[in-house]
Amino acid sequence: MVRTSIRELEPAIERCVIINVSTKVFTTLALMGALKYARMPVLVVDCESTDGSYELFQDLLQKYEFDLVAAERLPHGRVLDLLFTHSTAERMLLVDSDLVFNGPSMVDDMKALMASPDTFGAGCVHSGSWFKTHPGRPDQPIATGIAWYLERGWMPFVMFRTEPVKQALERGISFIDRFIFNDLSFSHRLSFILWQRFKLGLFRNSRLSFLDPVRSVYDHQTPCYVFSDTGADVYQFLRYKSGKTFGAIPWSVAERSVWHFGGITRVMLEQENSIDAPSRDATLLAEKRLKSEYGIVF
Repeated sequence: MVRTSIRELEPAIERCVIINVSTKVFTTLALMGALKYARMPVLVVDCESTDGSYELFQDLLQKYEFDLVAAERLPHGRVLDLLFTHSTAERMLLVDSDLVFNGPSMVDDMKALMASPDTFGAGCVHSGSWFKTHPGRPDQPIATGIAWYLERGWMPFVMFRTEPVKQALERGISFIDRFIFNDLSFSHRLSFILWQRFKLGLFRNSRLSFLDPVRSVYDHQTPCYVFSDTGADVYQFLRYKSGKTFGAIPWSVAERSVWHFGGITRVMLEQENSIDAPSRDATLLAEKRLKSEYGIVF
């Protein structure tokens, strides 16, 4: 059903949410998998797509039962903030638009783990790790101990309990990704100034270990700076500051249950006017899967 707002959605125990930004072939594949395997109400949020996505989903509503909402195109984390703020479901399963379902086992495991009221989320853990190059600069290798990727739930396929997430949002925590400059944890301004040294070739691997005592600890590490990817702040707050539990699922289960194209939406946004965007090979693969498994032809 077409909705004018997520506030119109009926209350539900669980709801699967797929956010679409001009990736109609991939989102359709994710939607079909969710309808087949998730066994819960499904919501597609279309964020100002320019590839005819919204009209396609309207047509699919003639045959399939799901909800469709049009929304403003905002940073991914901001859209998630708004979704949880106004959610009418007790739990939400977040599914990337370029995720492919292979079966129900991981969804079943998530539901079982979420039975405990102390569990705020369930899915695979995207462990923290050291960057080998400066984020966004693959041509600039760096030494271990400088830039840290913060632990979070694996956001392409993760379930969250709405109420604790809402509580985190009310305290100013957000799904939005950010950099944390950590050389002098007591001063963002001074830490940012020190971070500028990494732009200079001579100082690119200058860790300044003597600053460790005044750096904050992240995942038991004292990095010069941290990248908190989408959802990491919410995960860190609920798991390590609020004392709640995250139901961790082994990666081996995920490998059997889902498959992730990875980066399709980003490519689409970067090359929105290109006939090669997103990757033609990936698009053909998704179209083939839609035809063979669901009888949908593009």
